[in-house]
Amino acid sequence: MGFKKICLFVAVSAFTLFVASAQCPGCKQALLKDYLLGSENTDEQMLVIQIIDKNIFADLKKNYPSDTVATLVYEMIQSSRDFESFSKKRADLFAFASYSVQDENTEALLFNVSRSTTYENYEKCMDACNAKIPGKVYAVLNRADENLFYVSVKFNSGSGASFVNLVLKPENAMILSQDASRYVTQVAMKLLKGKELFFTFKRSDKYNTSGFKMMVDGKELGNGYTSFKEAAPKAEISATLNITLKDSVKKFVKTETGLINSPNLYKVLSNDTACRRLRGFAVKEWCAVKNTIELPKLHNDKNVYYTNFSKLKSISEGKKEQAYGKYNEMSGLSKIQIIGPGNKTAKYEFVTTSGGCLWQWKADVYEFSEKLSKQQKPVTIKNRLFVLELPENLVEASITLKLNGTKYEMKAGSNNPDAMTYLISESRKKGIVRYVYFVL
Repeated sequence: MGFKKICLFVAVSAFTLFVASAQCPGCKQALLKDYLLGSENTDEQMLVIQIIDKNIFADLKKNYPSDTVATLVYEMIQSSRDFESFSKKRADLFAFASYSVQDENTEALLFNVSRSTTYENYEKCMDACNAKIPGKVYAVLNRADENLFYVSVKFNSGSGASFVNLVLKPENAMILSQDASRYVTQVAMKLLKGKELFFTFKRSDKYNTSGFKMMVDGKELGNGYTSFKEAAPKAEISATLNITLKDSVKKFVKTETGLINSPNLYKVLSNDTACRRLRGFAVKEWCAVKNTIELPKLHNDKNVYYTNFSKLKSISEGKKEQAYGKYNEMSGLSKIQIIGPGNKTAKYEFVTTSGGCLWQWKADVYEFSEKLSKQQKPVTIKNRLFVLELPENLVEASITLKLNGTKYEMKAGSNNPDAMTYLISESRKKGIVRYVYFVL
């Protein structure tokens, strides 16, 4: 792999103009959302995971940006029941990755970019927060990329002077002149009350922190900084799922048929001698008897079972009304044996009260066996994340992972430290086991 530890090493000066926690602590969540939208790199996502507190977790759990590429953050949050379970997952992830927790101002790190980043949510939040302070002059970072960063300076309405004298002095950068003809070392201009001015800065050395100092009426109001960090090259990742399944195979053997004649009880009362001789019982005033059809018992040493049971039916010759009689009762029909695979014997009990009939009941005999089959399936990997869904008839599953030309073998449901492949979550629904992995 070439690395075993995930760290961020970025030197950042104090933020006094941009950092939300100074006067607008609620804007930290808005800033994090803007950063999250473009956080594809692992180290960026680990920083986000470190920063998440209970309030941010609750907000992201409910309102996670749908178009984010930060799949690790998304799965860590969505697979956690609550903030406590998220904290446990976070600790396990950091231990697996040997991640060094950042001690410096983590919020300031959110202004360091590896691609073009727009701070739309952050700007809206800062405007709403600062609008409460009449006459406030403040700066907001609008957008930053590899070569440029864009800042707006705003002067709230209120009592007092109608304008301020504004001077911006770039550091490790140049600022676009008022007439947009060239980049210069500083810009001085008047900022009218209730207005805002937009400024474009060009980094002098993109690999070091760039920023500016802001002077208002000759006094330094503060400074703001942003850094560009070269994104790590995208890893070449592919994976194949190797599974062994156990399927049930059934083969038709034969059909067994059971026959029985029910006694002729046409107009036989329940207290008649013939009824007692047949061990009959009363259904209203008429005699009724219980009849049983039993299919042959199947061999215990073979995987053969009864299934596909037919309906009980009369196959008597002659007219039905003569065979059944006027007082036939079929409501007493009942199945004694549970039908389906696994039945070595089968019985059917039913009650008759009328003329004699020949009854028929059928069931198929099947032989059941198990067959193992091996399959290989390509795994879809998106933004370093992949999902495995394994059926309940699974015997064995493994993953062949190819990372930057190196092949790794791992058992499904486990981590692989050598391939830096981490199992984020595991769940089961309707017999399907779902594993979610991230390649750090």
